[in-house]
Amino acid sequence: TPFGKCPILEINGKPLHQSAAICRYLGKQFGLAGKDDWENLEIDMITDTITDFRIEFTKLHYETDEAAKTKKKESLLKEHSPYYLSKFDEIIQNNGGYFVGGKVI
Repeated sequence: TPFGKCPILEINGKPLHQSAAICRYLGKQFGLAGKDDWENLEIDMITDTITDFRIEFTKLHYETDEAAKTKKKESLLKEHSPYYLSKFDEIIQNNGGYFVGGKVI
């Protein structure tokens, strides 16, 4: 692995890394990218925001102090999750049931 971490994708013997870059590449290869730069920007914004949300779960998972873990869990359940999920829901409702462009891109 180029940096000692997964995921990797090997194409023509060359190992490629970084999940978001791999996803963008595969999306373009298989017709799942945005129709233009604007939609690609919107896709990247959603992807990065989901990563921000996922990081909050990671903080909880790797916390070893039980008191701090309890506090992080409460914050995740009462603050972060409702905030992110309501924002995601709003975006989806405004895009015909999808994150971007009113269709699976």
